[in-house]
Amino acid sequence: MRNTETIKTKQTLASLILLFGILFFFGCGGDEEIENTVTADFSFEFINENNVRFTNKSVGEYHISNWDFGNNQTATTTERNKQYEVYFP
Repeated sequence: MRNTETIKTKQTLASLILLFGILFFFGCGGDEEIENTVTADFSFEFINENNVRFTNKSVGEYHISNWDFGNNQTATTTERNKQYEVYFP
């Protein structure tokens, strides 16, 4: 009885491995070319003499944005509507 259960378990595992292999192969998508549709943009507003507010205005398909404010301050975010208030001496 135990040998029968072992054989059935091995057959089930083999079937699952084959199924996942087929799904992986067909799910890869081949050599399709991905079009880059991101337009980086921002706006800025002077808050006072030394502070500026930057607003992300980028559009398109992206997952992360890296900011370099030019004053040794940087930021990384996944938020699309992020605003930064930056001090410039």
